[in-house]
Amino acid sequence: MRSFAEIANECGTDKQSGCGYGPHYEAHVFPHVPRDTHSVILELGVSGGGSLRMWEELYPYCTKITGVDIDPKCLTCASDRSRVLIGDQSDQDFLRRAADPPPDLVVDDGSHELRDVITSFAALWSIVKSIYVIEDIWDEFLPIVERCVRITDAHVTVCPSSSPRRFILFARKL
Repeated sequence: MRSFAEIANECGTDKQSGCGYGPHYEAHVFPHVPRDTHSVILELGVSGGGSLRMWEELYPYCTKITGVDIDPKCLTCASDRSRVLIGDQSDQDFLRRAADPPPDLVVDDGSHELRDVITSFAALWSIVKSIYVIEDIWDEFLPIVERCVRITDAHVTVCPSSSPRRFILFARKL
């Protein structure tokens, strides 16, 4: 059986080459959502579709693979084995509809904005069957000033003082 790293790199997703997630998926996800089962996968964030291709290769018997993205251009990433739904990950009703049937695995690789991560988690946690993965929350461990002032080419975003500043702190309250 080919490794996560090999398939991720071949499919052009950054899950291995950019992030090094392979060992973590192999150790923590595959034991709970075995690759030879008829699983249901929901991924938030489609971008170029590399992850959808990767899930198709990793889970050849997968019953349904759904990608969710806000960008209508991502519709071109759908295939005969995966569908793409256009919607906002901060819309809980939309997410619940996208998660039908209930997924075995949810991967949040969407906006990476804390409010969206929390909203998505709140909408989907109670229906996920096995594993809920939130990728790219490395900034959780940066000093508060670095996390709450985000500078991009287009604008500066400042976290509202009343919002939770760490997903970890939010999750501890559950």
